Amino acid sequence: MNRYPMPTIALINGHCFGAGVFLAIAQDYRIQNPSKGFLCLPEIDLGAVIPSPFQQMFKQKLPSPAVFRLMALEGKRISGKDAFEMGIVDGLGGLEDVLRLVETKKLTEKVEKGVWGSLKEDMYHETLELMDEEGYHGILKWREELEKRKFEEKESMSKKIEKFKRSQAKL
Repeated sequence: MNRYPMPTIALINGHCFGAGVFLAIAQDYRIQNPSKGFLCLPEIDLGAVIPSPFQQMFKQKLPSPAVFRLMALEGKRISGKDAFEMGIVDGLGGLEDVLRLVETKKLTEKVEKGVWGSLKEDMYHETLELMDEEGYHGILKWREELEKRKFEEKESMSKKIEKFKRSQAKL
């Protein structure tokens, strides 16, 4: 199955937050405006969980666990220059730079071989499996059970703390 038969390139011409980052990272290449806009995963500041399939994609496509940590756990706003230096984007500029990237990397020639999509499926099969309906439902069930366990543990600890406080008050 050749779902992605051609290279994709994100041109990030301004702010790219949350789901915009998911969309940009999903592409094969990224070019970001060097003078305006930031990349940012604000989920940490919003109190939202990044869905597991997207986390897997970030793990596969970001240059290092440290960059993923910076984005996911710190919500760092990353300028174009910093994104390029970190290896998050492949270049800085605008549409002309996207066209130059296509030409420099000879992307149109590579597509003619007919295996681009198959190679991507193999490279990112872990992410694709999580995005599959069955895989995603499994992850949702895991998350629900984990949250339930955490809630139960918190309730149990609260009861133990209250019991301890009552015993200390009697002394």
